[in-house]
Amino acid sequence: MEASTQAFHGEQITQRPAFVLTDAIGDEAVFSGLGRVAPLAATPDAMLMLADTAGFASFAAHCGAPPKA
Repeated sequence: MEASTQAFHGEQITQRPAFVLTDAIGDEAVFSGLGRVAPLAATPDAMLMLADTAGFASFAAHCGAPPKA
């Protein structure tokens, strides 16, 4: 819990409510100060699309993992 709280504060988001969603391949979506639920509700569906994750896994299997930032 402490690590995720520190990561959240590291985003330096100044508006609340705020949400940070991260998928299995490290893509991140940050929402802050939302007035409507539709964008927030649609994002997990898009991030969970297996095509992106499968494509990333296939690329990594053939070419190796991407370099660390």
